[in-house]
Amino acid sequence: MGPSLTYCGVDCSIFTTYKAINMGYTSCGILGESILLNNYILNHAPNLKLVGVPVPLFFVDMPQGGDEFPGWFVGSIEQSRGYIYDSLHSFWNNGLPSGFQQCMAAISDSATLAQNPWDSLGDMIWPSLYGWQGSNPQVYGPATWTVANTTYQKNFVAFVNIIKTLSARNIHLLAINFPESPYYKYTNHYEEWDLSWPTGQTVMSQVSALQAEYPYFHVYDAYQNGNHDYTDSDAYDSYHLCTTGAKKLTPRLDSVIQGILNN
Repeated sequence: MGPSLTYCGVDCSIFTTYKAINMGYTSCGILGESILLNNYILNHAPNLKLVGVPVPLFFVDMPQGGDEFPGWFVGSIEQSRGYIYDSLHSFWNNGLPSGFQQCMAAISDSATLAQNPWDSLGDMIWPSLYGWQGSNPQVYGPATWTVANTTYQKNFVAFVNIIKTLSARNIHLLAINFPESPYYKYTNHYEEWDLSWPTGQTVMSQVSALQAEYPYFHVYDAYQNGNHDYTDSDAYDSYHLCTTGAKKLTPRLDSVIQGILNN
């Protein structure tokens, strides 16, 4: 789950032992992840072993943990006929009625889907259009907030609640710090969004420390403070991987996940 970092950075067809689906959507934040998890995933994935999300670095200084509220979720997903229909039926928490999946297949717009750059598992198919965009990567915001920000603190609690929800069901949560431009280390932005280097590194420390308290929680840092091996050919732009980059990152995630689940 997660924002565009997720659907650009993970190629679910590569996982070797376990089946995976990419449920990322634009601007998805912590509340969006919670909605997907509680209304859909936990209701309809009885064999679920592990959930992957980005480390909560993006949007965590915004109310409800994302710029999707109001925004992408309220303005689009929440207004869609499918979501409304599901919500009016308690998200089918007692199971799907007979013939439901066949009805969904019958009304799907395959022609429109074929025009979109996603594959059948929810992964974005993107070329290396811009690379890392040179030595001046794109940044947003003034990078002035700190972990003393009360909105961040509320969102951190919401993130911990996701860990607790999954841990109670013996389901692992893997938080991924996705690779971004190595040139951010020459700016005052830790990554693309509005957090400084001290704030970004403190958030990483706080999130990583949760592993000691919650055995079902894990962190994989592919960013490594910009000291990674993802090149221009692996990047769509300064903060997204392209399909080539996803094919580099995903086998590494596959190895991490197998290590977690086989332990």
